[in-house]
Amino acid sequence: MVALLHFLLLWFSIPSRQENKLVLEPFLAKLGVSGEQVRIAWFGDSGVEADLITQTIRDSLQKWYGGRGVGFVPILSRAPGYRRSVGHRFSGNWNWESLEPAATYRRNLGIAGHGFYTYRYPAQPDEAPWVQFTGSSLSPRTDSFPTLRLFYGRNPTGSTRASVAFRTEQITGTATLLDTALLNEVLLHNQAVRQVRIQAFLPPDLPLYGLSMESPDGLILDNFSLRGLDGPRLTRIPLSMLAAFHQNLGYDLLVFQFGLNVLGPTQTDYRWYELRLMRLIQHFQQAFPGIPILIVGPPDKCNGPAGTKVSNPGLPYLTSAMASAAKKGNAAFFSLAEAMGGPGSMKRWVEKERPPLAASDYTHFTFAGAERAAQLILPLFQKPQGTQVTF
Repeated sequence: MVALLHFLLLWFSIPSRQENKLVLEPFLAKLGVSGEQVRIAWFGDSGVEADLITQTIRDSLQKWYGGRGVGFVPILSRAPGYRRSVGHRFSGNWNWESLEPAATYRRNLGIAGHGFYTYRYPAQPDEAPWVQFTGSSLSPRTDSFPTLRLFYGRNPTGSTRASVAFRTEQITGTATLLDTALLNEVLLHNQAVRQVRIQAFLPPDLPLYGLSMESPDGLILDNFSLRGLDGPRLTRIPLSMLAAFHQNLGYDLLVFQFGLNVLGPTQTDYRWYELRLMRLIQHFQQAFPGIPILIVGPPDKCNGPAGTKVSNPGLPYLTSAMASAAKKGNAAFFSLAEAMGGPGSMKRWVEKERPPLAASDYTHFTFAGAERAAQLILPLFQKPQGTQVTF
């Protein structure tokens, strides 16, 4: 009852549906325009790891508005066997720098918050690190890669010969990497393939960032999940790097889904987080001028010993702080906790729903729960009545 009262008292700060529509209108107006690509960058913590939630949103929007491909995928991932929207394997001889540890990193990170490097150069073919991506049978829109674009950075110690060898089921080739700019890209293939394997022959200070697998038109959604992140740490990615990715990829909507790693067991004052979230919004508004931003608040989360689980008492306060930051920053806001059913909903999703919609930690969704959560968010993107399904 106390948690419910807190939600009722603090909910006044959450933007209305009409306010959200006004913020998102520039993005919504681009959906379904023939021959145009519309792109979403979706940043989140472990709640969207392995493409959870976003794989359903991507597939639904591609059904409604066209488009194929999983978008940008980093060279490595924390849970490669867990993700269903793309097959992902790689060797163990990569150097990996990331925003996930709180410690300062040494080199430039890409938009996904990671940079990937080789150990030694030159390397023999049997020593070169490799990565392999395979299309997924999860959806006919992700079973192949329409085009393959590789993104990489600059060698700060000076230009040295660099290349990647790639192999698909159709062709084998080598691409020379000319690191002339802060961010560089090379088109590996522009016809649909089901699998690609890449070996890197790079100087140790030249970063690879990832591969984008996308159709030239329709909806593309890039999942940028960072385990353990609070969100505002993304401001460590330099404005110049974010702007370079925007110039190359052309985003139409930015989504930030955070909060799980901010909630304390008893904390109720989140004014400090509101200020940090506002700085995050301002940072990305500088790098992506005029691009709408959507903040997705955390789901319900339960504390306490087994049998006496109750909603985290700080959740409504954190939700209110995030909504306030969104409103002050002219961003849209969506409360996932409210959409789930408010206080106590996570307990129901774990204990009452079959199959369970959330894990026994009363924090993270199962695949079934992530799909349900995605369906709660999708109305923001306004599927028109009678829209023809596109395959």
